[in-house]
Amino acid sequence: MPSPPVPRPLLATADPDVLDAALRVCAAVGVEPLVAHDPAAARRAWSGALLVLVGADLAPALVDPPPRRRPDVALVATDLDDARVWALGVALGAERVVLPGDADAEAWLVEHLSRGLADAALGSRPPAPVVGVVAGCGGAGASTLAVALAVTAARQGGAPFLLDADPWGCGLDLLVGADLCPGPRWPDLAHARGRLDPAALQGALPGAGGVSVLACRDAGDVPPEALASVVDAARLSSDLVVVDVARRPGALAEVLLPRCDAALLVVPSDLRRVGAAERVLGAVGALPPWTGAVVRRTAQSDLRAEEVATWLGLPLAGAMDEDAELAPALRTGRAPGSWDRGPLPAFCRGFLGDWARRAAG
Repeated sequence: MPSPPVPRPLLATADPDVLDAALRVCAAVGVEPLVAHDPAAARRAWSGALLVLVGADLAPALVDPPPRRRPDVALVATDLDDARVWALGVALGAERVVLPGDADAEAWLVEHLSRGLADAALGSRPPAPVVGVVAGCGGAGASTLAVALAVTAARQGGAPFLLDADPWGCGLDLLVGADLCPGPRWPDLAHARGRLDPAALQGALPGAGGVSVLACRDAGDVPPEALASVVDAARLSSDLVVVDVARRPGALAEVLLPRCDAALLVVPSDLRRVGAAERVLGAVGALPPWTGAVVRRTAQSDLRAEEVATWLGLPLAGAMDEDAELAPALRTGRAPGSWDRGPLPAFCRGFLGDWARRAAG
């Protein structure tokens, strides 16, 4: 099916100076605007426009009656000292009153147009699912599984986003093999708030093997507000978001888990560690709509996978034996899940396939 058309900005003016200035900004962004020289044409295009620039020449006719309120409206005036201009801006619901040719105003318009175009281009596909991976105890292998899921998705042709939300871990860029790659880590985004540009974030991140990763550097450097903004942007710039969730209860889990569509609790199948996982499960708060147990069978295992899942009150997402490829891969810098055979890549392929079928039907 053809893609829906990308919205265009609306220029509502008959003033040649205002029109020239607005066309110059649109050309800088690479978008062709709709131009309305009269109020009737402006009203017809008002609601569906990417952004609306109204010249002071048409504003009086447009506010009687005023059009429907919408974001991203600016009034272009030639005299900011005229009190009527500000009254018209309020009546139009304009976010800003600008002068033609003003450098700050043009920078603001370029930013809004660029962000709107990026959002419109990404908005034709549904937000990506978010899968959180939580360790039931220390050394459970949650970080390894999170990386392996993202690597498997990339090997299948996807565009995964790997998000490190465990400040006490080793740093997922190290496990992916992107620790020497330039790009932002959590300290660089600590002050992020509100809406982020999804495409710009994805393009700036370090990555390896088709996996984009936002990694931690030291404990405590993941502010909950920034985490929320990044997760929301990641869902629009990728087709799968995998998050390594800190098992310690607190604000990170409270912000993150409600944004996850699924969660995997990784638990080695011995009595002591299952008891620890039970306490983690009770402390992390609200769980996603689907949460399952991934049971790792080790030399110390004294419980069957089904017994572990029943004890925890979770569905069994799968069970894995120790993967002989993992230790040598980590020693040589190969990302978990980057080989074809073995329990780890087999589980990841199975889970991603099951999740795709669940989402489809």
